[in-house]
Amino acid sequence: MPLGNSISQQTPHAMSPDIAMNAPDQAGAATGTLSRRGNSHALKKASAERFLDFNNRPATGPDMNVLRAKLGNAQVMSALSARSFVGPSSYFLNTAQVSAIPRLEIPVPERKLYVGYNRVSQQLSHIATTLYHVMTHETFLDKWNEGERGAINPIEIQLAVIGDKLHVSSNFHSDKLTRALHIALSTGAPNHSKALERTSNVDKHAVRAATCLRHFRKFHALAGASANQLKDAQTRLKTEIDRGMGVPSRTEGVSPEIIGKQGVKALETISRVLTEEAGKGFPSLVVHAPPTFERGPENALPPGVTETRHAEQNIEDDLARNAEAHFAQAIAELGLSKSDAVIVPMAGKFVACAVCAEAEKAMQAEGEGGVFAQDSEAYRFNLHRSGERIGHAYANEVQQLAAHALHPDQKRGIEKATTIRDNFVSAPSKTMAWKAPVAAAMIPNRTDSESEAFTDPQ
Repeated sequence: MPLGNSISQQTPHAMSPDIAMNAPDQAGAATGTLSRRGNSHALKKASAERFLDFNNRPATGPDMNVLRAKLGNAQVMSALSARSFVGPSSYFLNTAQVSAIPRLEIPVPERKLYVGYNRVSQQLSHIATTLYHVMTHETFLDKWNEGERGAINPIEIQLAVIGDKLHVSSNFHSDKLTRALHIALSTGAPNHSKALERTSNVDKHAVRAATCLRHFRKFHALAGASANQLKDAQTRLKTEIDRGMGVPSRTEGVSPEIIGKQGVKALETISRVLTEEAGKGFPSLVVHAPPTFERGPENALPPGVTETRHAEQNIEDDLARNAEAHFAQAIAELGLSKSDAVIVPMAGKFVACAVCAEAEKAMQAEGEGGVFAQDSEAYRFNLHRSGERIGHAYANEVQQLAAHALHPDQKRGIEKATTIRDNFVSAPSKTMAWKAPVAAAMIPNRTDSESEAFTDPQ
């Protein structure tokens, strides 16, 4: 059970779906063979669909290049456009499918107020963006081995506080996160002009550079904070909670004292990791990695297509698999009763993408068995995000979903994951992303603290 400073990594679920339900030839599907239907067109169509649905069958299809050689690129691309080629607990969207999800463009939102529990979220975002900066920016190239330089883009990093532990994960290269934190802490505090942290340019590269510099400076402020500064931040958080400011959603009926106690402990946990634990191996840091994916020449991904499980779902999967242990440890550390909900603040460099937001909504649905539902007799976790903005859907990525976090029963969890997948592939109007507000400047909208880039007075 990965509750200490180790990289947790789960293997994919062992699935046994009904392989013949939608097969073009049921007898052939059961054996992994194909039968002719009287013309080559039918065979080509069946062959393409068989490959594109390879995770849903015990027999895998050929390599994409082989398939193109046999069927022709037009047949393959037609099948790609028509349906997903992944299994029931993962999804894939091509560029056309992503473009088919309309978003309502709006001006950049007003400044996000980081008060109350959102102070925890802000600090998590500082850390996530700093780790991203250290892993990707040329300034830190000499800190990495030659083979790692320029080749360890995590894409996204998310963090959460659970009890007295700081949990972190990334879409890719999670095994480099602890080292990135060491590098960030050992690097001198930045001495750049604050003017560089602001840009009126909506070019994504300019915005990303300004955002990283700002978060890097604030990260070092956290790492260098004194005990009195920590106490002041904790006092402000508790006072704001008492006044009803920055209170986590779904905590109606929970006393401000219980909420404030958890927020104070979360700030203490973050401070302890950054100020005391670098020389001790970060005992309060728990790193989560995506599961490994078994692929070979017979089921290789198409060129340009990646595969992973997103960072927040790596954390949520472990939380679900070890829910009772996490809950028992958390209530002991926080001084809570078994009837209290453990608040789980989650934040990253970016807001949750469209699919992760959809999955988290399902995880919170009452009566549906998700890890953040409040009706469990054994444990109660309450997810806290500092905002409700929905990120983008991404094309050309096989994204695995944390089925166990959707429901502890494997079959039911896969069913819920399949519903999410099918809605994005075939019925996007049923998703939260459909016509959801999105700021005109892409990168500012995606960044978890995007409004801060324009109006933060600090």
